[in-house]
Amino acid sequence: MSEKTCVWWLIFRRDGELVGVAIIEAPSLMHARMIAVAGEVGRIAEYSDGKEIDPERAALIPPEFIGKMPRMLSPEQARELTTVLGRRDDPIRASILPDFH
Repeated sequence: MSEKTCVWWLIFRRDGELVGVAIIEAPSLMHARMIAVAGEVGRIAEYSDGKEIDPERAALIPPEFIGKMPRMLSPEQARELTTVLGRRDDPIRASILPDFH
């Protein structure tokens, strides 16, 4: 039996400030975190939070931003993606909006 693969939005902060976001395909949040560690994503930052991105919105993410080998998106790239992905009350968008005044 194969595990369902989900898309995860991992948030990294340093000293309370957003450092970046990684978008990772994995069957669980724990797997996504392990992939981030193995890929040395967020190494200089602290993991802050993780949210599952529903399949409908995951399809809107450019393929180069998502994958099994993660990369860190800048705060600006993350903000741009939230305009595509989220509604104002969306938890993904809300997870980084306090950093953008």
